[in-house]
Amino acid sequence: MPDLPFQVLAIPYYRKKFARELAEILKPETKLDQNTDSHFHRLWLRNYLINLNLFFKNPKSRVLTPKSLEIKSPIVFTGASPGLEREIETLKNLRNSIFLLASDSSLGFLLKNNLPPDAILSLDPGRGTAFHFSDHIPETIPILTWAGGSRRIFELPNPKVLFFTSYPLDQWLSAQVMNSESYLENPGRNIASLAVSISEFLGVSQLFFSGVSFLSEGGKTHCRGTGYESYFLPQTDRFHPLDSYVPVTYRGKLSSKNEIAKKAIQSSRYGWKTLDQLEVRGEVEFRWNLESDNRGKESLWTSTLISGKWKQFLDSRMEQIFKNSEDLFARLRF
Repeated sequence: MPDLPFQVLAIPYYRKKFARELAEILKPETKLDQNTDSHFHRLWLRNYLINLNLFFKNPKSRVLTPKSLEIKSPIVFTGASPGLEREIETLKNLRNSIFLLASDSSLGFLLKNNLPPDAILSLDPGRGTAFHFSDHIPETIPILTWAGGSRRIFELPNPKVLFFTSYPLDQWLSAQVMNSESYLENPGRNIASLAVSISEFLGVSQLFFSGVSFLSEGGKTHCRGTGYESYFLPQTDRFHPLDSYVPVTYRGKLSSKNEIAKKAIQSSRYGWKTLDQLEVRGEVEFRWNLESDNRGKESLWTSTLISGKWKQFLDSRMEQIFKNSEDLFARLRF
């Protein structure tokens, strides 16, 4: 070891702190976040700038606030596991007593069974998400999403209800719009876990799950009618049937990614409650306040990067910005 003009002392506190920090870094959740950020960071920024522009052009778009939705009835969130097919008749029987919140992947199956949801929740920005949203979606159904979500969503005429996430730009905007740290945490890194966070944000008393299992059943990873079918069908032939396209997270036992999501739901204030635990108590009671609550959107327009001179700049140089997204993101760090 070379001679140094100084001496490094390993103070016991920092020796222990280093061990704790190292253990935290090596957690599966941390690795999952790093992999997700590495894969999506360019797409998030690209979608963010485009979607915010489209958001302001849609007069029916709003920012999600605790007053956006008043609901006294239970929320049932539908995932797209094969179990949703078994529970579809139960959902139909309960339809007039529940607020039905559908994941984007379960939307196709619900619509094919004449069971339109009260709202749609979408998170994934990837290209495959567009296949969940056909041209036959009723235009009156609100879509809950975030600015970095799928661009296809913001091209639809449906009302968009924008929520803030832990994405850096979202954190900054939420502080500007809500004057507080009102962004939604997603400890399970999954859309079902996000449904939990939204329910807590809105002050919902009961949340139940249908079609959420994180496991394949009988060789199927999802129910019929999802956008995954439309996405993979053109690629199938007699050598590559549809059931051969199985995501890594559904091969074998519960993956570490899905294990994190499952634990997050189980440890939430609602727990993992299924339809057989739901007690029907009269007609569904809820009210959207999107028409009257426009302050969040106006405040977002004032604070957003695409208002005023920024908007003119982005409109004229959008392509160049996308090509240099990493540089732009570095300049926008807070």
